[in-house]
Amino acid sequence: MKFLALALMLMVTSCVTNQSTEELATANALVKEKSYKKAIVSFKKLANAGSGEAAYQLSDIYYKGLGVQAIASKGNFWLAKSARLNYTPAVLKLAIIKYEGVIIQINKFEALKLFDQAAAADVPEAMYYSALMYFKGEATQKDVKRAISLFMRSANLGENRSLVNLGEIIKAKLLTSSEVKPLISLFEQKANSGDSYAQYIQGVIFQRGLYRKTDEKVALKWFALAAKGGDHDAQYEIGLFYISDRIDNKKPAKAEKWFVKSASGDNVSYQQSIGLMFLVGDQLRQDSRKAFKYLKKAADGGVVYSMFLVGEMYVNGKGTEKNVSESVEYLSKAIKNDYKLALYSLAQVFEKEAEVRDFHSAFKLYFDSAYQGHVKSQQKVADFYAAGIGVDKNVKSAYAWRLICRDSLEQVSFSSVEQELSIQEKNAAREVAATILKVIKEGQ
Repeated sequence: MKFLALALMLMVTSCVTNQSTEELATANALVKEKSYKKAIVSFKKLANAGSGEAAYQLSDIYYKGLGVQAIASKGNFWLAKSARLNYTPAVLKLAIIKYEGVIIQINKFEALKLFDQAAAADVPEAMYYSALMYFKGEATQKDVKRAISLFMRSANLGENRSLVNLGEIIKAKLLTSSEVKPLISLFEQKANSGDSYAQYIQGVIFQRGLYRKTDEKVALKWFALAAKGGDHDAQYEIGLFYISDRIDNKKPAKAEKWFVKSASGDNVSYQQSIGLMFLVGDQLRQDSRKAFKYLKKAADGGVVYSMFLVGEMYVNGKGTEKNVSESVEYLSKAIKNDYKLALYSLAQVFEKEAEVRDFHSAFKLYFDSAYQGHVKSQQKVADFYAAGIGVDKNVKSAYAWRLICRDSLEQVSFSSVEQELSIQEKNAAREVAATILKVIKEGQ
């Protein structure tokens, strides 16, 4: 009788499961047909009956506003319910949201618990995040050993970010020879299986003598394999090899070929590096047009120093046609990204270029730059105050700013303003200069 009862219970459970699966498939089909209202009714019924996947689909509908108004709070509700029902994709998504503070307030303690939960279900991305938090000691005690174990597990499951982190750990030589053995074995295995990043790390190991005896030939062999596989770091290393002192006859043409490959796509750091090589001409043949091409790519990719250089090149017509408006755009971008030297450059554009001449804007930029300790800007502020250019004439302020920059410049003329000031006014200007200098030093 007991056996019969158990068999009947299993049959009922199987029927219910099959029915739920069919209902879920029907609801998913309704989403594809954009019959969102009907899908929502079905998903809610299934979610309230314990389907984590249905709750997850509801969260997606409310986040994206599919057939309904996008309401983040409802999306959060159903995502949390899905996670409580142990639906792994929901657990991972909720963890990332809590970790990054997207939609939901940052809570790294809860994020780590959720990452660990998903990692226990062998989710590579969750292992990566857990490893990252243990490695940095975020919301937990730092545990490098546990982090490396998780990085290795997720790397073996195809999570490339984990492999990259392990590579950086090797490059930084953070582990002892005994601790690093499993990592070395992992990279050897992946390199021999054709993984281009692992091949690059093998090259680094032999090039720098990391846990292995330095061997330039072996390093170059691995770099060559990685470079052919499209690894930009390896391509750059080969380029450096051809212009280094490690070979008798440098081959800049071959170096340029590999440098250009390394700068393909969105690799902005190499784009800037190669642009600078062409600009300066110390490693590659100087070519301002090629320099501009690569520096502009880097600038458009968000590299701040390249924004500054491109702005300078536009206004000077170096490597490209002179374009003052483009110069203003790129120098302004550099300033917004807190590159202080661009303040003086943009001020020069507003002062000297008739197309955009604006003395008031020039003065404001010189003034901001002067407070950053830029000596030429300090002199310009003094000159503008003395002549009343872009600002009301103020001889006392002009005198104060000339006092500020006199120790840094070979020639600072006081004659034009001294005659207009009384002894009392000069003394007051000296006090102003002393106060400004104190502010500048405190800010540096």
